[in-house]
Amino acid sequence: MSQQLESLCLRLERCVAKLEKCSGGSGAGDSADSVPASVVAYNEFVEDFLKPYYAASAVLGGLIDEQAKLFQTLSDKHRDFLMVVAKNAEPKDGSVLQKLLAPVSGAMSKVQDLRSADYKNYCSALNEGSMAFSWMGYPKAPMKFVEGIRDSVKFYTNKVLVESKNGDKKEENRAWVKVYTGLFDGLIEYIKGNHRTGPSWNASVSTQ
Repeated sequence: MSQQLESLCLRLERCVAKLEKCSGGSGAGDSADSVPASVVAYNEFVEDFLKPYYAASAVLGGLIDEQAKLFQTLSDKHRDFLMVVAKNAEPKDGSVLQKLLAPVSGAMSKVQDLRSADYKNYCSALNEGSMAFSWMGYPKAPMKFVEGIRDSVKFYTNKVLVESKNGDKKEENRAWVKVYTGLFDGLIEYIKGNHRTGPSWNASVSTQ
């Protein structure tokens, strides 16, 4: 990697580190003036779609709640990346982008690693769903990519509904499936409004 690229990496890493120090990855420490519009929109997505999913998972408890907590970490890392995108020019070297995406990839792997034979279809639904947060790698059609993920998720959540229809938590599972599958519709709308052809890097910032 050239000296210029190393300098860019360090600058972007400092940006991420500052975000994590101020907000713990959740955005709680950001002042209103410091948050770019695309990240404000993502915060709204979290409030409207992710938090209901976290709440429904807490009701089911156990491994389902554990998954949701890992999913929340994934969302936080995704938000950190979006903040970097909004405040920096697009790196010209692909290796820089991969380095910036490493925390997202790591959080995604933790979601996918949490498995149990007793919760096979829940785990498969989360495994598939976590991949929606890699839409940044599909700049030509990020919304279509997430639509495909949503359809794969529904294959497994439909099985969850069948398995739980005679159980004592039938309604809780129905509520969980509704909010979990719904978050992908919310993510598609977020991408449509802010990153229609891939991450919207800040064109006004120099990469020098």
